[in-house]
Amino acid sequence: MRLILLGTCLNKDAASEKMTTLLLSLQDVGAKGGQVHRRSVRIVLFGASRFIHESLKQLVRKQPISIVPLTDKSRPYTKSRQADITLVESHDASDSNLNKITQSSPTSKIVVTNADPDGANVLMLVRFGVVGFLLSDASRAEFLKTMFAVADGSWVLPQPIVRRLCEQLYQSGNSDKQQASLEDVHLTNREQQIVRKIVGKRNKEIASELDLSPDTVKSHVHTILQKLRCRNRSELVALSIKRGWI
Repeated sequence: MRLILLGTCLNKDAASEKMTTLLLSLQDVGAKGGQVHRRSVRIVLFGASRFIHESLKQLVRKQPISIVPLTDKSRPYTKSRQADITLVESHDASDSNLNKITQSSPTSKIVVTNADPDGANVLMLVRFGVVGFLLSDASRAEFLKTMFAVADGSWVLPQPIVRRLCEQLYQSGNSDKQQASLEDVHLTNREQQIVRKIVGKRNKEIASELDLSPDTVKSHVHTILQKLRCRNRSELVALSIKRGWI
């Protein structure tokens, strides 16, 4: 096992200077005779088309990897579909989908594919349990190395993703003074309760937990979005994570 230093982030605030170092551990693939012996890795594709499924099966041919499609995003994992790794396309990597994966298959490691380093909220994805990223131009060798490294317990962050994460950590640190608490933004006690429960849950689920009607929760969510100037629930979740409310 060798450690590769991919990037270093400087996160400043008024009181202290914190250095966040991102390390990526990759398993050395230089085995004798060019052969690498590994345990079998089981991969589930979250919401992938049949074309993607068949393409990946060809990609990993003759490798100790099995590919299982999970075309129905609303269907929970069954025992036969438990996986070492769950692959999620970047456009499917929403807070609700990631929460669904971690609840249905808590031992499965999440890797985001076709990741866009310029548009991705890497900080949110990492906080939701994503441990690996594959860029859209990743080669077959990079794909295989990422799958085996993640299965072995490593975090895999390509250089552009590390740079994006550093930027978001720095921005988060610089905005500490400007961040308000839930009380500071004048949310009622009930609105604060809803904000803390909104990640990965529908209005009906929140209503059940708080003993409210779904329509009442819907009204509260609308008010919260207006108060916090968020356009949708995803922006509300991202803001809540950034400010440490959830």
